Amino acid sequence: MLTIKDPYTLRIAAGAVRIALASFALLVLGPIYASIHALTVMLYVYIGLSAGFLVLIVLRVGDRPRAIAGSVMDMGVITVLVHSLGSTSSVMTTIYIFAAVLNTLTVGPRVGIIVSTIAALFYGGLLLAENYGVIAVVRVVNGVARPSATPIEATASWGLTTVMLVATTAIVGALVALNRSREEELRAANERLLALTNRDPLTDLWNRRYLFERIESAFAKQKHGRFALAVFDLDGFKSVNDRFGHLAGDALLQAIARAIVQAAGARDVVCRFGGDEFVVLLREVDVESAEQRAHELRRAVRDGSRAFREDCGVTTSVGVTMSRASDDAASLMRRADDLAYGAKRAGGDRVTLESSEG
Repeated sequence: MLTIKDPYTLRIAAGAVRIALASFALLVLGPIYASIHALTVMLYVYIGLSAGFLVLIVLRVGDRPRAIAGSVMDMGVITVLVHSLGSTSSVMTTIYIFAAVLNTLTVGPRVGIIVSTIAALFYGGLLLAENYGVIAVVRVVNGVARPSATPIEATASWGLTTVMLVATTAIVGALVALNRSREEELRAANERLLALTNRDPLTDLWNRRYLFERIESAFAKQKHGRFALAVFDLDGFKSVNDRFGHLAGDALLQAIARAIVQAAGARDVVCRFGGDEFVVLLREVDVESAEQRAHELRRAVRDGSRAFREDCGVTTSVGVTMSRASDDAASLMRRADDLAYGAKRAGGDRVTLESSEG
């Protein structure tokens, strides 16, 4: 069974259905109306134009204007077919409804209403033209030409078809809008769930769970160790809690988190690992650029803490290591963590780096 999961695929499917239906009409009507050469030519031209519209859909060109232009073409062809096969036949007039509903589903309620209006105008114009003798009735049933519908029959058919068009399109449009609204609500709920699962509640940085997922993903995509891990262990943070209280300590952590995010690269993953320890996954770096970025982030931590409170004196000890082919997320993290403790033992506010060699 074919499953269509997104609007783009649905529009491609609808474009293909347009060609398939026209080809079927040509196959069925060709032998019946072989004498009406213009009808056959029209269907061939329509199939060619439909193929062009399908190419535009695949290339994502035009969107709503393309949909409306295609709908005008559809309604013109449908009107010719309805005139040829019976303008007041309930079976034939449902083609208008089908076209309007299809556009509502594939493009949206607004385009569906526009298509319904176009269909009603086309059909009403056809009935007027038939009743006033502007165009000849070409219907033939059992070899006998059928007369045009009476004005009362034509008015009733037009009114009923218009009501069905508007009502059906409105209902389908409302269902489409409701479905999209629910999809947006579900997407928002999933994003909130993702935030609860992968975000640190205090700083809004990524948490360790998400960090390890990104590290494993980096290993899978970058086989040659062209990324690094930097662990930041704050110096003197405990004294902030002791002197100013834990609420001030929390506010300082938030300020430092913002400073790291602002200094980090767009592709870097910034994480609060726990307590006063932060981790940054540095992507697409070599040894030299990893060390340079680590120093920039170290200075950002120092400047951020000073901006928060001049006398808090918090800095950071940074351990940086390049990934190795034999690593996994845990071994990489342990090595960077050991390097950060080494930087702290050496006096803090410094970067200790180990390359991928050795």
